[in-house]
Amino acid sequence: MTGKSATTNCSTPEPQYFIVDIRHDWRKQKYITFWRPNNSDYAWPLSWAGRYDKSVVDSEASYYCNTNGRKELIRFPVACEIVEAMALTEPDSGDIDGNAGPVLRNSEKVRRKLRAAAYIPQGAVTTAVGA
Repeated sequence: MTGKSATTNCSTPEPQYFIVDIRHDWRKQKYITFWRPNNSDYAWPLSWAGRYDKSVVDSEASYYCNTNGRKELIRFPVACEIVEAMALTEPDSGDIDGNAGPVLRNSEKVRRKLRAAAYIPQGAVTTAVGA
């Protein structure tokens, strides 16, 4: 991940997104994976995930929204309020340090909903939106 800051200090609020990462080899994980703040690792609980401003996502569209050569979106931004509305209040006991949450169960249904809600910035590397 790049070292570019993923947050801004603008006085005018702008839309914010969680970066969803549902690469193929993570499909058997119990929860959906999100990027942490400042492009610095991964997390299941939304309380640990980064909130990325629209201007940041737009400035590096192909980095934040990509198919990684597959026929479906692998990593992509989804509006924070959409993700939060889909989330469970907490993970199963013992799955995450301190039972931090909320989390999203990793299922085909949830992945489809997230892909359908993806924000596709101009310049994103995708030819298969909705695939």
